[in-house]
Amino acid sequence: MRCDQPMGMTEAAEEYLKKYRKPARICPCCNQNMIRDDVVTYDEYQVAFGDGDGYPLHKYTLANGFLAEEYLQDTVWSSGPCFFLGLVVFHSINKEGERDTGSFHPEHRKIHKNFVHSQEAIDGC
Repeated sequence: MRCDQPMGMTEAAEEYLKKYRKPARICPCCNQNMIRDDVVTYDEYQVAFGDGDGYPLHKYTLANGFLAEEYLQDTVWSSGPCFFLGLVVFHSINKEGERDTGSFHPEHRKIHKNFVHSQEAIDGC
């Protein structure tokens, strides 16, 4: 049977997000996590098999002022497509090229970290 196999991000990327994501707001009435406002879905990647809904890609506004974006790193075939996600972390820079907490317009971004799957992990799918 052929099926989509979303492989997700690397463990290091997941740990980075766990460490630097803004804490969820807690509802004062029920003491439960409320909807997170630090994550938005900005795109999706389509699959070869499936219902056509695609899988979401997210942007995260981090507590340290950085911006992280998921992206489709690679797709390989193994009884269906295996999708590997990367995570790139940006910080904002000003006109002088110095770190800034301002705009994340593409012209004002500088890559801080890029978490990718190893070629060995991708080939082993």
